[in-house]
Amino acid sequence: MKVSLKNLKKSFSPDKISVIKDFIKFIQTKLTLKEDVIFSFLEKRIEPMTTGVRLPNHEIHVLSGHRLLIDVLRTVAHEWVHEYQHQKMGLKDDQPIKDIGGPEENMASVLASVYLKSFEKDFIKYEELLYEEASRTQRLIFELAPHSTGVQELIIQVKNMPELLKHMNFKSIGDLEQYIEEASYEDFTELRDEVNKFIQRRKKYFQSEMDEFERVSQDLSRDEGIDISVNQIINAFEKAKEIKIPSNVWSKLENTESNQIKKGETAKVIALAKQYNKQHPKELKKALLSGDYRRPLILKFGDRYHLVAGNTRLCTAAALGMKPQVIIAEI
Repeated sequence: MKVSLKNLKKSFSPDKISVIKDFIKFIQTKLTLKEDVIFSFLEKRIEPMTTGVRLPNHEIHVLSGHRLLIDVLRTVAHEWVHEYQHQKMGLKDDQPIKDIGGPEENMASVLASVYLKSFEKDFIKYEELLYEEASRTQRLIFELAPHSTGVQELIIQVKNMPELLKHMNFKSIGDLEQYIEEASYEDFTELRDEVNKFIQRRKKYFQSEMDEFERVSQDLSRDEGIDISVNQIINAFEKAKEIKIPSNVWSKLENTESNQIKKGETAKVIALAKQYNKQHPKELKKALLSGDYRRPLILKFGDRYHLVAGNTRLCTAAALGMKPQVIIAEI
């Protein structure tokens, strides 16, 4: 097979071009491909991509402008693994892969790191070229230091939202921390962007429940003498931590029939769903068992707990005999 390299002279000096060619020869010995591959090195992004992308017809684009050579090689290796997945492992061009945390992406990230370390060890003569612009490297290392603000803020965000950990396909906080420790700056940026997107979707969920928040605000003002605005309630939920609903909370939860549903009483839940014109419990069952469901919202005031949204979800969970994850905000 043949590897074509386009636009190298626009981005790299002759000595760095030699490094790239040697690296590609090196990686060919690790993962052999059958079909020819075309690498195009770009000074700037010209399609939706971060630092690299594998395209149909065995073409790979790599962002080369304003990057350390070591980072460019990491992208080359990463996309090479994706090409291998398509050529040798049966991955299809029209088959989407998860950008962060998916098995294909994890494989590419891990192998790229392994190959890069092996290359550095075997080609010590290239060390200076790989790490030119040391001041920039130092800035990246500082940004990804284990105790830096950005890293710790992200980890705290994920700890407060277990569904986010599951969404990114990390089994534990330890796995996430290990990933960050070994990540490049670009990898960490992608991870942070994914977290921010998830948080925005969570906020949209809260916005979709605006009618319920308005109802609770009015009820608390009228019946409990608690003067609280809708925005204050939303802010309380945005700061709230997700937990598995405790038995003592569920047993005294107000505004729900779920604590009257016993395991196996699916017929009762179906009747309630029809009565309130809500999603069918069979659909909710799949979501609950997979963990991909909107968390019921519970508001705590004093020693009381009031369900704001998610009655059918809780009822379905009760009929399944499971304790779902919920978000409990306190005012």
